[in-house]
Amino acid sequence: MKKILIITLMMIAGTSVYAQFLQIGPVAMYTSPVNKPEGVPSYNEIGLEDFRFGADLRLNFGLLQVAMLAVMEAPGPNALLEPGKIVLIPTAGINASVLIFDFGIGVGPSFEFYYGDSSLSEPADFGLNVKGTADINLGKVSLGMIVGTAFNLTGEGSTLGENMDIYGGIAFLFNI
Repeated sequence: MKKILIITLMMIAGTSVYAQFLQIGPVAMYTSPVNKPEGVPSYNEIGLEDFRFGADLRLNFGLLQVAMLAVMEAPGPNALLEPGKIVLIPTAGINASVLIFDFGIGVGPSFEFYYGDSSLSEPADFGLNVKGTADINLGKVSLGMIVGTAFNLTGEGSTLGENMDIYGGIAFLFNI
């Protein structure tokens, strides 16, 4: 038992030299789902109001990764019809490093919480998501791309395609 513990500690110490245990930083996500016809405007129609901003937190343990993506959308001009929302996307998955690149994929639930003057019949939405990441490590910082698919389980659509959104964004992470 003692030998197994020593070997395990040596393996963790050896991999920790190369591992990035904690990554945290700001993220910008495009608000419109890109799989819907109205979600793909031309490049000159995209403005700052088309993005949600938040934070991305990732804990890496060798090949395993646990992450939390949190983004916030401000209420629209008519808060009664367009309330603000906070979206939380925790995931667990795998992360592989190849030279200066990191590639990851994770699966987890997604939660949407509405705030503001909202009279919606459902105060929160729940769903499942699959999220992929690709990062370029530049020393103590990383620049990454996030692409994911969210399945809304509380929506009123009759097919899976009606309740599915594909989202994307970028993250600037600090490696701690």
